Amino acid sequence: MLRKSSRMRSKSCHICMKTIDVLNESMSSHVVVNGTDGTDATTDGLEVSDRDVVKDVVKDVVKDVMNGVVYHEKQCKQMCAKHALNNLLQDMDAFTKADLDAICHTLSPNSRFLNPHKSSLGLGNYDINVIISALHTKHFETFWFDKRKDPNCLELDHIKGFILNIPNPIYNSCRKWTTSSLFSLPSSLLSSRKHWIAIRSFGQHYYNLDSKLDFPQLIGNKSQLINYLREKNRSTDTEIFVIVNQVIAETVAWIQQ
Repeated sequence: MLRKSSRMRSKSCHICMKTIDVLNESMSSHVVVNGTDGTDATTDGLEVSDRDVVKDVVKDVVKDVMNGVVYHEKQCKQMCAKHALNNLLQDMDAFTKADLDAICHTLSPNSRFLNPHKSSLGLGNYDINVIISALHTKHFETFWFDKRKDPNCLELDHIKGFILNIPNPIYNSCRKWTTSSLFSLPSSLLSSRKHWIAIRSFGQHYYNLDSKLDFPQLIGNKSQLINYLREKNRSTDTEIFVIVNQVIAETVAWIQQ
């Protein structure tokens, strides 16, 4: 169970706390499994016993989120890098906005007003250099996964998790609007074109901890994760970063040579 924090609030930036009625509804028909809403649709093609296993796994994770066992930090402003880091490490206190801003200043000490590593509006939008530096302070190393390689070469037992840089669906929607309409939108919708998400395992299953999801998204077992990463790796606008502790990084045990 995660420790208490004085910074914990009932805002969307933190753990998703809902009523028992919403929890029951989510578990019965609105859980997210591999990107599709509805347990019936997501378990098509599986044996009845396997469908029950998938549903039970999702129910357990939803319960764990509600009980604070699984930490799922939700989207606030353009803080997806902070959310991805804290979700990956399962610690709401791992990094704050002030921590990441300080890293930005360290990376570019002469940039007083326009720091190249974050939003000039103070909304976040941190780049990969900030993520790499932040994880380094926690004794983790970050490796870009070469698109020419197949994810099957990854040694998952030696990997902490993954951070992906994916297209931002809100930005893509904004592109369809006229310039004049943008001025009437709240600043939270004026998003960057890319979005950071974290992926890690809980037990034998891997989950997408995207801060824009209501609940963690079940990806599946190791084989299903490899297929998921393979599909993402084919996309020209998605980048995969592998996170391993520094000891593993030194031995290069996280990838087949």
